[in-house]
Amino acid sequence: YLNNNISICYACKNRSTNLIQSIKSIINSDIIDDIVVVDWNTTSTDLYKLLKKNFSTNFWKINYIKINNNVPWILSYAYNISLFHATNNKIIKSDCDYIFNGKCIKKLNELSLDNSFYSFDYKEAITENQKHLNGFFYLSKYMLKDASYFNQKILFYGYDDDDLKITLEKKGYKFQHLIIDDNELYHIEGNDSERVVNCIDQTSINF
Repeated sequence: YLNNNISICYACKNRSTNLIQSIKSIINSDIIDDIVVVDWNTTSTDLYKLLKKNFSTNFWKINYIKINNNVPWILSYAYNISLFHATNNKIIKSDCDYIFNGKCIKKLNELSLDNSFYSFDYKEAITENQKHLNGFFYLSKYMLKDASYFNQKILFYGYDDDDLKITLEKKGYKFQHLIIDDNELYHIEGNDSERVVNCIDQTSINF
């Protein structure tokens, strides 16, 4: 990790419209040169062609990974693949429905990742927008490796983000609630059923 740039990691299943909007908000940033997109068996469109069409000039920044197996959406699996393939030490873990502006990226790049990671806590949210940013992380790849990434025993949408925060804190890293304006990082309004409709039935799994 010799450069000072940031990788941004996505995982997507059929939420291509939101994903394109999110990538459009960061594709021209000089700080972001590695955009990892895990396509978890998207069936609504040819996501690779859509990305190539929308980002032909800067497509070199996009590392597209296609999961072809027809398996249910499992967030911890999908994001672990995305995060593992990030090439920079500084990493943004983003949901597909987050819109950034240049001020946000610059602010993140100025934060220290020596012993701290940055995210949101819906219990501390001061705006409606911030309540939907719990899935955002800014942290180092070193921290992710130390925490063994997301807990892959969590197969259903929900607790995965909180579990990673707890694990990182147990490893000695400090959680910092990110202070940012709504116009700097914005969540696209949507239906949560889109997130869970393709999930595995967790009640059928035993460990």
